[in-house]
Amino acid sequence: MLKIYTVFIISFIFSGLVTAQTRIQITDTLTGPPLKSKIISIGITGGLNHIWNETRLPLIPGSKDCGYFSNGTDFGYYLGLDGEYEILSEQMNFILRFLYDNRPITLKENTSSYEVYDEQTNNYTPLIRGHNYDGYLDYLMIEGGISYKLPIDFPIELKLTADAGNPVFGTEFENSEEILKPESILFPEMKKKRTVESGKITNAGSSYGASFGIGTEFQLKNGFYIKPEFRFRYALNSVMSDYEWHTNILRFGVQISRKFDIGERQKILRTKVIILPDPPKPEPPIEKVKPALVKNFKSEPVNILETIVTQTHPLLNYVFFDSASTAIQDKYLNTRNIVDFNEKNLPKETLSIYYNLFDIIGSRLKANPNAKIKITGVTDGEELSDKKDRIKLAESRARNVADYIINRWNIPQDRVSIESLDFPKLPTSREYQEGYQENRRVEITSNDPEILTPVIHSKFFEYTSTQDSIYFNFEVNRELKLNDWNFSAFNGLIKSQGIIDDPQIGSIKISFPLNKEIINYIGSKTESKIPQTATLTVNSSDGIQEENVIDINISKELNRFEIGRLNLIVFDFDRFDISEQNKIMINDFLKSSIKENSTVAITGSTDRLGELKYNYKLSSERANSVRNYIHSINSAAKITDVIGIGPSILPYDNNIPEGRFYCRTVLIEVKTPLK
Repeated sequence: MLKIYTVFIISFIFSGLVTAQTRIQITDTLTGPPLKSKIISIGITGGLNHIWNETRLPLIPGSKDCGYFSNGTDFGYYLGLDGEYEILSEQMNFILRFLYDNRPITLKENTSSYEVYDEQTNNYTPLIRGHNYDGYLDYLMIEGGISYKLPIDFPIELKLTADAGNPVFGTEFENSEEILKPESILFPEMKKKRTVESGKITNAGSSYGASFGIGTEFQLKNGFYIKPEFRFRYALNSVMSDYEWHTNILRFGVQISRKFDIGERQKILRTKVIILPDPPKPEPPIEKVKPALVKNFKSEPVNILETIVTQTHPLLNYVFFDSASTAIQDKYLNTRNIVDFNEKNLPKETLSIYYNLFDIIGSRLKANPNAKIKITGVTDGEELSDKKDRIKLAESRARNVADYIINRWNIPQDRVSIESLDFPKLPTSREYQEGYQENRRVEITSNDPEILTPVIHSKFFEYTSTQDSIYFNFEVNRELKLNDWNFSAFNGLIKSQGIIDDPQIGSIKISFPLNKEIINYIGSKTESKIPQTATLTVNSSDGIQEENVIDINISKELNRFEIGRLNLIVFDFDRFDISEQNKIMINDFLKSSIKENSTVAITGSTDRLGELKYNYKLSSERANSVRNYIHSINSAAKITDVIGIGPSILPYDNNIPEGRFYCRTVLIEVKTPLK
């Protein structure tokens, strides 16, 4: 809206200048300069206000933790008395005004602070609330300043003023909130909408501002003038005493005034001068404007929820081998310089951390000179026909892992011992083909718990979205024959193209699923304040190509809860007992993550092997084992959910042995309100 006003004002000035330069100018006056004479003007003024309210008003009165209203626009009006007094010939005047200034208030914000149970979907879903603040502040204003008439033939006048006022006429308001989603949820009063607070705005104070404007005047009969004007008022202070609230206003108004000459003017005769215009120049050729191929290209908003997360990633101490092979698989080997290794720089994905197992153990052995490790090589019990050969195979596997860690991290050999077994002490059942894969491994243990302690990423930002997809819309020009279009956004993370083969097609809507990669990209870029754009390129059959670029509408909200997560792994196949290593992990986690106001949810799961009903039972037993252990050391812990989901959600690839092991887990998730 402000851009439209600006263009209109510039066009208004330009048209006046052009008129002054091209019309015939005639000077023929009998009235000379004033002789002890001054011009005063008295009249009325009025017009429209386009109001920008910029504020940090709490959504809930008295609470700074529930979010704020930010900006809002509205339309009002002003009425008043106007006077001007000549202070420098007829070019500069002093201005004095008394105004009634009507300033409505409309503020809107949406929040999704927490989740509620939706009976229609039987799921927890974000509660989206709409907050509305409606009211008005009507001021009695006094305004003073100067105006200057440009020395050109077309009457253009510049104005600079300052104002002060108080809200003496009206200060009413209503703060309300409404549940937008889900549809089935109501407030305790069994309503979708309720009033949070209403009445008079008691903390409104004086308002000060400065204005710059431009106008013109047209003479009527009997000394009357009509004077249209544009003015922009910039707020110099907050109108509220207890929080920031600035009100900027664009005014469009009209004055009707009567001029009075208080003094005599001398009479002189001047020579008439006629200035003829230059011969007209030939009109430049009109350039043919290319028709627009598309219009109304826009994106629907993307809502991002930012959560502070502390994630504990336990280490699986098994390394797996191909059948009858002693070679370490490439996924476990790193080419980077160990000088650059730092656990804080590891990825935040569990399997990616696991594939750095050798460097994690090596760096920890360097940091703990008294720690030792034992590497046990194991076979599946059948991969070679002779047991002695299988024992040698297991020993070679252990030796290769030991040599890799020793040589890469320069660890003394007496701190690394090896052992070989024909079959694991805690094997995976060979009823399944996958059992053979999981039993062909090397097991790493240590006399120091710190060597295999989990990798912890503390207080990093995790991004999620309240929507599944992002949508873009555009309309095509049906009067032209269009061939195809190409679309890209988020630095090429999403791309699409299409052929326009239907001449009657009008609008096109394209959507893309918001996967984790895209959500993380959007969240990280909003931190850097870099605008995200979408590009649409359209080609027509006659060779015209048009590129349209728009900013994508992204809003980000901070989760009111901090999340702590611990995954207990190394539940061996068909086991639900808690190992000593896992008990140490739980103890440390309780100390650092569970506060008095925290709530705890425990979820047990399994891999895909085995009978479905049995896996659900096994996952529940794993979850209950963890709950019982937590209560044995912290009876006050608020555990809200304990469930077993079996293999219904498989977060890791079950085609590889490490993926199946990491699915044999219990997730402890702790939610703690932010202060």
